[in-house]
Amino acid sequence: MSRALALLALLLAAPALAMALALAQPSQAAAPADGKPLALPPALFGTRNPGEGAAVQGGLLGRVAMRKVKYSRVLSQRELALPRRDAPPAGALEVLTLAGPDSGLRLGESNEARLDYLTGDPDRPGRLAFWAELATPGGARFYAGDPLETVDRLTPQWADGAGRDAVDVAGARWLSKGLRYQISRLLDRDPDEDWRTSQDGLSAFVQRRFRKDVTDVGALDVVLLRGQDVQVNLVVSLKPDGSGKTVLDWYAIPKRLFDLGDGRTVLRLYLGRHLRELAPGTAKVTLKELALMFYKQNIEEVAQARNVEKILFVPSGLDPAWTAAHGLPRLLPSRARELFQGRGELAANLEALSGTGAAADAALKGFGVIQSAQDPSQPFSLTLEAARLAKVAPRRDVPAILAATEERCRSFGAACDPDSARGYMSQHPLWSLDFQALSGGPGQEADAALRPALSENLFKAAGRLGFSAAADGLGVECAGDTVTLETGAAFTPSPGTAYSLWLELGRRRSGLAGVEAEAWGAGRSVRVAVKPGFPAVFPELPPKVEGVRLIFTGAGSSGGREFGFTLRRAALHAQDAAAPRQGLFEARYLFDEALEPAVSAQPDGSVRLGLSGPVFAPQWLVLDVAAPPWTVNDPAPRLELAFGAKKASVPLGAPDSRLALYLPALLGAQPFDAWPEVSVSLSGGAPRGAQGGALGGVWKCGRATLSGQRLATWPQVLGGEPLLDLAGAPRGLDGLDASGAADMAASAVWLPMGKAGLSPASGPLRFLRNPWLEVEALMLADASGPELSTLARAPESGGGSSFGRSGKLLYALALLPAAGLVCLAGRKRLLAAVLAGVRRWLDGPAQGRAPLRPWLLLAGLCLAAALAGGPKVAQGVGMLGSTLAVPLWRACRPALARRWPRLASTSGIHYCSGFLASAALAALIRLTGLAPVSELLGLCGLWLFIAALLGPSTSSPSRSGGAS
Repeated sequence: MSRALALLALLLAAPALAMALALAQPSQAAAPADGKPLALPPALFGTRNPGEGAAVQGGLLGRVAMRKVKYSRVLSQRELALPRRDAPPAGALEVLTLAGPDSGLRLGESNEARLDYLTGDPDRPGRLAFWAELATPGGARFYAGDPLETVDRLTPQWADGAGRDAVDVAGARWLSKGLRYQISRLLDRDPDEDWRTSQDGLSAFVQRRFRKDVTDVGALDVVLLRGQDVQVNLVVSLKPDGSGKTVLDWYAIPKRLFDLGDGRTVLRLYLGRHLRELAPGTAKVTLKELALMFYKQNIEEVAQARNVEKILFVPSGLDPAWTAAHGLPRLLPSRARELFQGRGELAANLEALSGTGAAADAALKGFGVIQSAQDPSQPFSLTLEAARLAKVAPRRDVPAILAATEERCRSFGAACDPDSARGYMSQHPLWSLDFQALSGGPGQEADAALRPALSENLFKAAGRLGFSAAADGLGVECAGDTVTLETGAAFTPSPGTAYSLWLELGRRRSGLAGVEAEAWGAGRSVRVAVKPGFPAVFPELPPKVEGVRLIFTGAGSSGGREFGFTLRRAALHAQDAAAPRQGLFEARYLFDEALEPAVSAQPDGSVRLGLSGPVFAPQWLVLDVAAPPWTVNDPAPRLELAFGAKKASVPLGAPDSRLALYLPALLGAQPFDAWPEVSVSLSGGAPRGAQGGALGGVWKCGRATLSGQRLATWPQVLGGEPLLDLAGAPRGLDGLDASGAADMAASAVWLPMGKAGLSPASGPLRFLRNPWLEVEALMLADASGPELSTLARAPESGGGSSFGRSGKLLYALALLPAAGLVCLAGRKRLLAAVLAGVRRWLDGPAQGRAPLRPWLLLAGLCLAAALAGGPKVAQGVGMLGSTLAVPLWRACRPALARRWPRLASTSGIHYCSGFLASAALAALIRLTGLAPVSELLGLCGLWLFIAALLGPSTSSPSRSGGAS
C-alpha cells in the first residue's frame, strides 16, 4: 500500500503584478522571488525540531491557476469621413460635422471617439474638442469636450501677449482686509480693483471681489514667479441675475502646471470643464470672489515678494452661440496624448450619449469637432488626419495570456474571438527585432552610454548618431534630419496577404516629428505612415520587395537640431486572410526571450558564456567589458567573439564599455537545435601585466545578456516558465500540452511538476515571479515520508503545557460554590438561612474600621499565581480572584462613609457605586488597548452588581449608628 499523500503547504495566491500587455516581458534565467519563502515544516520529516529527520521523496504536484489582469477589448471600429476643406483654418472658431441625423450613426453602437491631428507649430497650438447634439423629448441637448485639453505647451508670448483678458495682481494696490470689505461682500456692492490681505492661522490670503461673467471662460491662468505655490479659492454665482454664492472645491477643479522657460510658471485651472460637469445647462456663471491662499507663509512676506504676477481668463474655445441658446454644454470626458512632437490623438468617452435617463430616448442630430486657435491674434496650423468611433468592452478580470494574445493579434491586424474555440490566428513575422534587453540593467546608470556593434547595416543617418541604454529600451539620438532602421527583409508579395509593420516606442520622443515605413523594389517605392501601437498596413507593394526600412524624421529644419526616441520593438508581418483559424493554445506567436549566461574565465584569458534553457533566435549579445587602459603606442584592442563556428572581431572604443552585438549580421538565419559554445577574448591593447591597478592588466566581462525572439505556442511558453525554486532547482510545468493548458484556463487544477526529493537541509521554497501563472497549493503524492498521523499538531509547549493539574484544580474550585447552591436549593430553610447570613455580611459596618489587609494579601497571592503560571492558569486565577472585589469594596465602606456619606448610606447604593466605578475604569483601560485588564475589571464590576442585588436595601441602625 502506497504511502498516504503528505501535504506540503498551501500558499495564498499573490496579487496580480502590473505588466505590459503589448508583448511578453523577457524571461530571465533567474527569476525574482514572488512573496516570502515558504519554510518546510519539521513535521514533514517526522520530527518536531528544524534540521532533523529523514528525507522525503515523491511526485510533486502544483495547483496552478491563470494570473488575472484588468483588460478591456476593442470590439469594433468605424471610420468617420473628415469634411473636405479648401483652405487651412485661419484661427477663427470652426465647427465641423462628422455625422448628421442621416448618417445612420446610432447611439450605443460606440462608446469612444478618436481623432488624429497634426500641429504645425507647437508654440501656437490649436484647440480641439468633440461635440454632440441630441434631440430629446425635452428639447436639444448639447455635449462638448474641453478644447483646452489639446494644449500642452505655453510660452512667454502667450502669457505677455497684447489683448489678453487679464487681472494684474503684483502691480495692483494691496490693502488690509477690513470691516468695509466684509460689509461690501455681505451687501453685494460693486467691487473695486484693490486686493485685500489677511492672515488666518498658518495661511496668508490675498483676495478680491469680482462681478465678471465667466460663462465662456475655459480656464484661469495664474502666472507665478520663482516657483511659488498657491491655492486658488473661487466663489461663483450660478443664477442669471448674479445672486447667490457657490464655493468651488479647489481639489475638484482640474489643474495643470506649465513651465514658461523664463523662470515663471503658469498654474492653469480648467474652470470651464469643472463648471460644465458641476452645473450643465446653466445660462450664466458670474465670478464673485477670488482668493489666493499661501500656506505656511506670513502676509508680510507675501506682500513683499508678490510672486503672483497676474491672472489670465482664457476663452473656452466653444461656440458662444451654444451657451447663449442652451446654457453650458454637458461635459464629454476627453483626453489628449502626444504620439510624436506635434502629432497627437484626442479620445472622448461617449458613454454619456447612450446612458440612462433622457439621453436613453435621444436621437443624434449631429456629431463633430470644434477647433480654434488658443491665441486668436496668431494663425495656427492644425491638420486633422483621421477620425473613428470604437466600441470598447468594460474593463474586467481576464487571464493575462488572453489579454496578451489579443494585443498580439492586434499588432498584425488580425481579429480574434475569445468566445470561439477556434477564434485566433497565428503570427507570421517576416522580420522582427526586440530592443528591450538593451535597457539599463540592475545597478546601471540611467541613459548609460551603449555602443551597438555589427550594426552598420541596421542604423543609418546622415548626421551623428548616439545610443544609450534607456529605462525602457534603446535610446537613439541623432543630429541630422532622419534616422533609418533597415530591416533587411526581401520577399515576393502574395495575393490575398496583408503586409504591415508594427512599431513600439518608449516614453522618450523628443523632437520626433513622425515615422514612415518604406518598401522598395523593381524601381518602385511605397511609403506608409506609422503610428506607434497600431499596425501600419501597406496599401500596395512592388512586385518584388527588395527591402523595407523605417524612417524616423526630426521636427527641426533641414540640417535640423537634434532629436531622439526610444526603440522597444518592431516587426514586419505577413497575414493571409484565408488562413485557417486556430485555438488559443494551438496558435503560434512571437515571444521575447532573454537569459544571463554564467561568465567563466578561462586560463587563456578568454571568457566562456554558459548558455542553457530553451533555444531561440538570438538577436543581441550585450557585454559589460572592463579592459586595462592603453596608449597610442599599443595596438588597438578588439573583442573577439566566437559563437559556435561563426567568428567576429569588434573594436573596443573605451576601457569601460557596454557593447551590444547585433547577432543576425553574424549568424544570419541559421537555426539552432542546441546552444553552441560561445567565448569572448580580447586582442591588442595594453600588454598583460603592464598596467597596475585593480585590474592588474587583465580584462573582465562583468555581465552578459543574450536576447532574442521565438515563435511558440502558449503551452510551450507556460511549460518553460519556472514557478518555484525547490532545493536550488527551478520547477515548472514541463511537458504541458494544449489539453492541460485549457483545463488550467477553466479553473485551477493539479498539474505534475516532476519528482521531488526533500531533506531537512533543503531550505525554504521560493515561489518565482511569473507573469502568466500563480501557484495556489503544492502536494507531494506517493510520499516516502511519515504517515499522516505523525503530521498532527503537536501538544502546545511553554505556558500552555503548565496548565495541567493546577488548572483543572482551579476550575474544580470554581465549580464548588455552584454545586453548593444546587444542594441548598433542595432545602429551603437552610437556603434562607444562608442567604440571610450573606446579606448580613454584605451589609458590613459603615463606621469604624473593617479588616482590609487579609483581603489585600489574598489578592496579592492570586496575582503571583497568575504571573507564575501560563495563560490558562492566569485565566482561571483571574476568574476566581475577581470575586475578591466584593470583600475589598466592603472593607472600603467606612472610609467612603466618612468622605461621602450618601454613597455608604445603604449597602445597595454602596455596591452599585462600586459597580459603576469598575465599569467606567474598564472602559477607560479598554481605550488604551489593555483588553485583558479591562475584562478583569468588568468581571469585578459584575460581582459587585450581584452583591448590590443580594444585599439589604437599608442599613441596620445598630451597624450605622442610626437610620440614614
